[in-house]
Amino acid sequence: MQRWSWRSGFLFALLLVGLGAPPSLWAHRSGCHRWHSCPSDTGSYVCGGLGYCSQCPDNQHCQGGQPRLTGQQTLPSSELSGTQAESLPVKLVSLTSPVRPGGDAALTIQTVPNATCTITVRYKSGPSTAKGLVPKTSDSQGRASWTWVIGSRTTPGTWPISVTCSVGERLGTLRTSFVVH
Repeated sequence: MQRWSWRSGFLFALLLVGLGAPPSLWAHRSGCHRWHSCPSDTGSYVCGGLGYCSQCPDNQHCQGGQPRLTGQQTLPSSELSGTQAESLPVKLVSLTSPVRPGGDAALTIQTVPNATCTITVRYKSGPSTAKGLVPKTSDSQGRASWTWVIGSRTTPGTWPISVTCSVGERLGTLRTSFVVH
């Protein structure tokens, strides 16, 4: 017969304590909760509410594990000088998706001529710092384009992109996403 070592006894005691722990401590501790890409264990958020849908059921934000694409989403601008500014149209013209790590992604938008536009691409690690993601001014036709390289170690998934354009007090935002696999 084998004797119990102090390590075995300690592990057994931890197991017994763990079995008596409240169920909230048993909830899985996945990064999906931080990104709201899986259903909440406690009902504290709506799955997909941040644009990540990898483990979400179909709902107002997600369909088939992907963000619902609404084409154009022009958001009203924030208050400037105490009055509500007129919103600016920002439409998606083209987007490279899916893209493999190490590959090039490209996005083109349509807005008004000479608008100043910024782009933010968010990955699991945070906002991208890729070289091509710099502010642009839309051309005389109202188009602006970005091309950037997907890092070779970028986590596969569906990642949100936000483009905000402004002219004077007019402001508009396009929210979309693309897939890295």
